[in-house]
Amino acid sequence: MTEPQEVCDEGSAKNGYYGHCKSDCSGLGERCGDGTVQVEDCVCTQEKIDEGLCSTVGDYLSRCVPVNEVCDDGTDNGTWGKCNETCTAVLTCGDGIVTSPEVCDDGSFNGYYNHCKSDCTGIGPKCGDNIIQNEACGSIPGCVTMTGAHEDCDAGTLNGTDDGHCTAVCTDPGCIESCVPSVTSEGWLPAMASESPDYCDGLDNDHDGVIDEGCDCAPGATQACFSGAPNRRGVGLCQDGTQTCVYDSASKKGKWGDCVNEILPSEDVCDNADNLCTGCADYGLCCDAAIDCSYDIGYAIPFNDKIIKGTNFYKRSDYASATWTWTLTKGPCDELLGNTTFTVKGATSESGLSGSGTATTQVSGVGLSWFKVNFQLSGSYKLHVKVQRQNGEVHECDWVIRVKSDGLRVELCWDKTGHVDLDLHFAKVGTTTAWTGSNVCYYYTCDNLGNYFEYSLSGWGYSNTSNGHNPRLDIDNRSVVGVPENINIDNPNSGDRFRVGVNYYNNETYESDQWGNSSMDPITTHPLVNIYCGGTLKATYGKNPQVSGFDDEDEFWKVVEIQWVGGYDSDDCVLTPKFNTSSGAYIIGSVGTYDW
Repeated sequence: MTEPQEVCDEGSAKNGYYGHCKSDCSGLGERCGDGTVQVEDCVCTQEKIDEGLCSTVGDYLSRCVPVNEVCDDGTDNGTWGKCNETCTAVLTCGDGIVTSPEVCDDGSFNGYYNHCKSDCTGIGPKCGDNIIQNEACGSIPGCVTMTGAHEDCDAGTLNGTDDGHCTAVCTDPGCIESCVPSVTSEGWLPAMASESPDYCDGLDNDHDGVIDEGCDCAPGATQACFSGAPNRRGVGLCQDGTQTCVYDSASKKGKWGDCVNEILPSEDVCDNADNLCTGCADYGLCCDAAIDCSYDIGYAIPFNDKIIKGTNFYKRSDYASATWTWTLTKGPCDELLGNTTFTVKGATSESGLSGSGTATTQVSGVGLSWFKVNFQLSGSYKLHVKVQRQNGEVHECDWVIRVKSDGLRVELCWDKTGHVDLDLHFAKVGTTTAWTGSNVCYYYTCDNLGNYFEYSLSGWGYSNTSNGHNPRLDIDNRSVVGVPENINIDNPNSGDRFRVGVNYYNNETYESDQWGNSSMDPITTHPLVNIYCGGTLKATYGKNPQVSGFDDEDEFWKVVEIQWVGGYDSDDCVLTPKFNTSSGAYIIGSVGTYDW
């Protein structure tokens, strides 16, 4: 039809103006009074103007605002969220069913947009029912209308302010305060021009799935990284991971690798923690969470037990009957060694943690709410805990445990432990005169465990600490499978320079030929060296690319020169690796004269 479309049709011509129903509309189909809620309009009158429902008197095209009726009883009832007292359709005022834009339903004119009258007594969500929802409190004295923030609790009066807090009259015992999120957008930056590098800050700023593409880096260097939205970095549970600069044979330069062991935003759950990393924990979700993932588990120290008490963050009384599963990621050397360099143990009580743990990544069992881990090496390890109740309900948390100590730590691991004996050498520039002399730290001169010799190297000028000599070799491995080596200096001075080398001492594997003669076949091994300054991993050398052709006695890999910056408790140092970027190879020479 060319005329404006009718809303109802009882068989006569032009019985409805555009969007209007005449009072005598009685035809079949959708019509006034059939109990079906539909879009109707009503003529704009001065009364409706006074009520703020329309603006032009006498204009039959003007519509009542909004046009959606709540119920339909055949009269001109389609004003803003109101129902006539005579409304008798299926969806009626007072039926206890909340229909938009009502908040609660008790049969009176309570359905103003997001308001509840003090006499609201109907069934369903209403002021004072202790159901957390978006609502406001109309004319109740002192009640403030909500402006988009969720309530934390609902006590029926003065229960919500526009910043989402509960007042003193809130009586829900398990209720926690919420907040207004500080992060309201994803925070990605525009993509840069194709010829320009990324922003070189450890972030995927342009949301292309790659961090710091095009940024210069030295092969082996590491940096903190975060692949989520930049404005979520360091907010809530979100934590940085680590990425390593790898050699790119095509460009003959370094490029940043994958970001590992980070914690990214995840779906918000009832755990007292800001999973979404927006600045708000459990925003409008719950009260009295069963688990508190915001709990600070602290850091760990190498060679010291790190004990975690599960009931510090699990808040239910059934911890003894629940099944606990503790899982740790492997560290930088664990994959290369083929086993973990840490031990773990779970127990039902603190006394049950006595004794040695097991070299594995996971412990699980009923009631194992106590957990112990002992790390040999520094680094960042991701810990996941899962608590499963007998009713099947599961609660989980993730943390990153940082294993650190003051000063400089140099770690060595290799893939043929038990067959090849490699030795870590640590020299001080200006003091050391030979890689195997009496003034270089290695197994012969500064073994802190006293297995061979124990010189104090007092000529280096550092005082001993409670940890032992400075410098010192904490671990020396000749022929044991899966054991690394480690050298430390707790109290370096700003500006001090050190050099690191690795010696292929010998091949521990002997084989006999058909005549019974013993011989020693060369075995190629691939060492990995980690440099930690103040507990922060600064570089990983040797893993990618591998040190090639390292298979003969007295071969010597010149790894890196380190300059310490700041006091002993600093985490700043400058690294200069001995790496040939044109060939993509590390510098391998002889263990002879101390040179660089």
